[in-house]
Amino acid sequence: MKNEQFEYTISSEDEVIKECQKILFEKFKIHSNILFKKIKNGLSSKKIDVLFYLNNDAPLNSGEFKILYSNAEKKKITIYAKGIYSLFGGIGYVLKHIHFKNNDIDIELENIVRIKPKSIFRGCLCANHPFRNNYCEWDVFDWQDYIKDMALWGNNIIWTDGMEIFPGVIPYNKPPEYLNLKIHNEWKRQSSIQGVLPNIARKFGLEFGIWYPPNGIYEMQVDNLLKKGIKIFANDFEHRKYVCPSNKRAREIILYERECMFSRFSRIDHFFVPSADNGGCVCSSCQPWVKTYLELCEEQYKILQKYHPGAKLWVSNQKLGENQTRILCEELKKSKYDWIYGIVFGPHGWNLKYLYEKLHKRYKILLYSDITHTSRSQYQMLNSSYPLNIIVGREALIGVRPHEFNRIFLSTIKYSDGISPYSEGIYDDFNKFLWSSFVQDEEKTCEEIIMDYATMYFGYNVRKKFLELVLLLEKNWITDIKDNIFKINEALLLIEEIYYDIKGSFKFNNWRLEIFRMECMMFKLVWLWLVKGRKNKKFQIFFNKTLKVREYIYSLCKLKMVPDWSFKWMNTEDYNHEKCIKAKDNLIIQGV
Repeated sequence: MKNEQFEYTISSEDEVIKECQKILFEKFKIHSNILFKKIKNGLSSKKIDVLFYLNNDAPLNSGEFKILYSNAEKKKITIYAKGIYSLFGGIGYVLKHIHFKNNDIDIELENIVRIKPKSIFRGCLCANHPFRNNYCEWDVFDWQDYIKDMALWGNNIIWTDGMEIFPGVIPYNKPPEYLNLKIHNEWKRQSSIQGVLPNIARKFGLEFGIWYPPNGIYEMQVDNLLKKGIKIFANDFEHRKYVCPSNKRAREIILYERECMFSRFSRIDHFFVPSADNGGCVCSSCQPWVKTYLELCEEQYKILQKYHPGAKLWVSNQKLGENQTRILCEELKKSKYDWIYGIVFGPHGWNLKYLYEKLHKRYKILLYSDITHTSRSQYQMLNSSYPLNIIVGREALIGVRPHEFNRIFLSTIKYSDGISPYSEGIYDDFNKFLWSSFVQDEEKTCEEIIMDYATMYFGYNVRKKFLELVLLLEKNWITDIKDNIFKINEALLLIEEIYYDIKGSFKFNNWRLEIFRMECMMFKLVWLWLVKGRKNKKFQIFFNKTLKVREYIYSLCKLKMVPDWSFKWMNTEDYNHEKCIKAKDNLIIQGV
């Protein structure tokens, strides 16, 4: 794949203005048939003028902007951005408040709007695990479109997992080794894309970060050594790719593979090395793990600086528990750890408030909140409709819960310098939008944010009906599915009404709307399976209808929403209440 056109970075005010002109030009043309003329600092048309003013003295993406709106003889919007990349957030804010009509627009803006995010970091970690979610199937243009949306939400950082431990290949051996040519070609395709993502991110004002386990190496490397009778891991066989750093051969491979990885990225601004989840070693030589972990991080940091001078390294306390977290905090008080930039708090982390009190004077703290899983996770849905959660899996649906997420955000953001929530696919796109909006403007209500999402992606005229749908789904997730058929049907009716009311320009290729449709349909499908049974004609008809929507979503955005095994289960087995009750206990885990 040729990605040469992305091998550049925007560094000038003119380039940012041109990109923002392009975004607005396309939106107004598609949704209202208004044609702009480009002028020096903005756009002009018969209906409206949009002007941009940039303050280059501010941080590049502080996220701060002011909007002036006047509606005299001609509508006029003026955006003053502090930092050139903050203009993207200002453009996005405007798009959340425009009612596109045929050859006309209405604008729902105050005369003066000021947005000044309190948090330094505003972004997301998009885990592109190989062969597991739609991120890994994207091409470079899919990534560009989504990163652009993140910029319009006010984000200033994106992370990926750097193609963590790709199976069936050792790409850095000479010559490369692989199980088959198909796997090798897929690694090369994804590697090509990942290598230029930093420049695409910078184009829209986002810094770029990599997540990678401290002691992870390519699994095929481990297996090849095992065939020779050489074992370099202490963990169970399933997690053998997380090798023992106290083993000399294993440590050499870890550091060699990191150097190879760092060398293939055009730019790395941040490097996050989790203490566990994934990673870690259970052998006695590596205990206490926290000290081995810090030594390994320092060795990788030195290699990182060789290829990306100034890149910042982050550590975490995931699965360290109370005792090792206390050791971590005592260690990090020492000046020899000045090379560490910050602490990430995420799943399996112990006591955010304690970390903040002990370390915040010296280190940044970043929230790595799990917004992608509905069960067996950091913020599992304790009162969720468990038959649905069991049957579809924990990373299949949106898991609509804006008010719960807002409560979690407000209770944790005060102990941090920003957010980069964890995502495993765009089925959680709505959740990412919520958290991006929370951190951009902490005063905004959930209801306002929900309607902003509708305005931006479905059109202003359906915003209230979409709000009604979201609030209904939020209740459906915490209501026993078997006794909730009236509300389940109500949600299905609402999504159809929204689709009917949406302007044609918003209907085209609208995967976001189809994801909400799929969420509504899965409630009904599971209810039919539970109550009517798999042999029931209504179940069979709805089953096939749901599969068609799933296929349509994949055709739009490469998202396989709801796993194959879920449909196979419902299509081949009758509902077993005893089995489901037993499985319910596995939905909730402690210590996350």
